[in-house]
Parts: sequence; C-alpha cells; structure tokens
Amino acid sequence: MFYNNNGGEALVNKHFDLAFSYFKAAINKDASFSASWGNLGVLFKQLDDLKQAEQMYRYAIDLNTDNNTAQGNLALLYTLTDRVAEGEKLLAELDRKRQENPYYHISLGNSEYVSGNFTSAISHYKKANAMSPTLHESHFGLARSYFELNNIARAEFHLRKARKKQTLHMTNNAMIINSSH
Repeated sequence: MFYNNNGGEALVNKHFDLAFSYFKAAINKDASFSASWGNLGVLFKQLDDLKQAEQMYRYAIDLNTDNNTAQGNLALLYTLTDRVAEGEKLLAELDRKRQENPYYHISLGNSEYVSGNFTSAISHYKKANAMSPTLHESHFGLARSYFELNNIARAEFHLRKARKKQTLHMTNNAMIINSSH
C-alpha cells in the first residue's frame, strides 16, 4: 500500500515515470494487490494508451471482482472507445452493487446533508439503517439532519442510538483484540 499510495500521489502530480515506478514496486511486493493494477490502468489512460489501460483494468478486476474503482474506470474507457452499451451495462452492475451497500447510502446522505437537502439525507440514512442496523453512522446522520430541521426530539433520539451503537462497536472491538492476545 505504501508504494501504491505514493504512486497515486505521483500520478496526481503528473510525475508519470515516478508513478509507474511506485506501482511497479507495489506489484513486485504483492502481485495480487488489485488496486495497483487498477492504478496502472489510470496511468496508461493518462498517457493515452487505452489498450494497455484496458488490460490493466481487466486484470485488476480478475484479481478482485469487488474492485469497483477499476470497474468504473473500465466502464468509462468503454464509453471513450465507442463501446457505450458495454460501459452502460457495467455502470448498471456497479449501481446495483452500490445500492446494496449501506455505506454508499450513508455517503449519499452525507452529500445531501452538505447540500442542505436534509429530508433527502434522512431517507438515505434510513435506508442505510434498514440495511445494517448496527451502524452508528446512519443514526448520527439522522440526528444531525433532524437537528437541522429543528426536530430536536428525533435528533436526540438518534444521537442516543448512535452513541449506544458506537459504544457497543468499540466494546466488541476491544473484546476481539483482548481475545487475540
């Protein structure tokens, strides 16, 4: 991850040779680390070598079918190379996977909150909570959204729930750590 992260920073700064060296070092250290292959794909796309970029994205996905970043980049590459139907199909699959992820809905809720769309934020936080009732993040989002809507009773209710679930989460993690010693 060290090499991969440094490669990502070099890529952002358009130091392509350095980025390549870091990604190559990451792959030499762990050839099964899908993210490094995906980042190589981004590098090749930046260098306008779309054929090589596609190969890197595909390999990253072969290593880890849950590498949503590589899948999204491959979908965009399909669109750039006049394979719009393939790109749309892949994006639809990604959207389906994201819809099943409570953290995705928490992220959408956070975006709506920042935009001042508190009612919409609440619906995303509720959906995340329905998917995974043990997460404290959805209750915290609900608490602050209800607070912004001046519904103090609901805000306090969800803040208490968030605190309780966070405490439970921390206790469970401590028990796991203690049992491993």
